[in-house]
Amino acid sequence: MEIKITELVKAAGYKSTDYQRVLGLLRMSEKYKNTMRNTTFKGDVVEGEMNELISELKKMEILSVEKAKEEELEKKKKIAAQSGGKEFVYDLSGVRGRSIRVFDDRAIIKVDPTAGALLTGNGSDGTKVIFYKDVIGIQFKESNFAIGYLQLETASGLMNNCKDNMFNENTFTFEVSTKGNPNNETMKDVFNYIINRVSLFKQLQIQSAADEILKFKQLLDDGVITIEEFEKKKKQLLSL
Repeated sequence: MEIKITELVKAAGYKSTDYQRVLGLLRMSEKYKNTMRNTTFKGDVVEGEMNELISELKKMEILSVEKAKEEELEKKKKIAAQSGGKEFVYDLSGVRGRSIRVFDDRAIIKVDPTAGALLTGNGSDGTKVIFYKDVIGIQFKESNFAIGYLQLETASGLMNNCKDNMFNENTFTFEVSTKGNPNNETMKDVFNYIINRVSLFKQLQIQSAADEILKFKQLLDDGVITIEEFEKKKKQLLSL
C-alpha cells in the first residue's frame, strides 16, 4: 500500500506546517529517498513500515541537527581565523546594510553600500571595530512597529551622525519584521552581554589605574618624585 506523507507527518508528531521539512529529512535517507513520490511512497512500502518510517525520520532529524552544528562550527572557525583566532559570540544581520559581530572584547559593525545605507547617508561608513574598553555608553531600542537599534557610544562615535542615534556609525539597526533579522529577545541578550563585558573592562581599567597610583605613591614616599608629579600622574590615570 501507499503511505501519504501527510499521514507520516501526523503519525510522527510533527505539525502540518512541517510538511516540507519532513520531505527534506526523508530525502536525506538512503533507505527511503528512492521510494518517494511527491506526496506518497511507492507501493512497495507496506503498512507495517510506518513505525520504521517514523524511526528513520527521527534519525534523519538528529543527523540534520548534527550537520547544522558542524556547518556552524566550520563557519565560526573560518571567521575566527580571520579575526585573530577569537570566535564571535553573535553574528547578526540587520537593515540598512548593517551587520554586527560580537566578540568577547569588541564588536564589529559593518555597513554595506545598500540602497538603504545610501538613503541614510551611511553608504561609505564601511567597517567599525569598537573595543569595549572604549565604550562610554550603550543604547538599545526594541523593534516593534519601527526599526530598532543597538548603539555603542564612544567619544569618536559622536562625530558621525550624532543627531540620529539610529544611523550613527556605531549603531546596529534591525527590524523584526524583516526576514533574517534578529528578534527583540536575541537583541536583549546581545545588549546584556555587551553591558557585562563593558563593565568588566571598566573594572579592570580601574584596578589597573589603582595599582599604578600605588606604585607612584611609593615613588613619592621614597622621594623619587615630587608631590606635583604624583598629582599630575594620578589625574592622568584617573582621566580627570
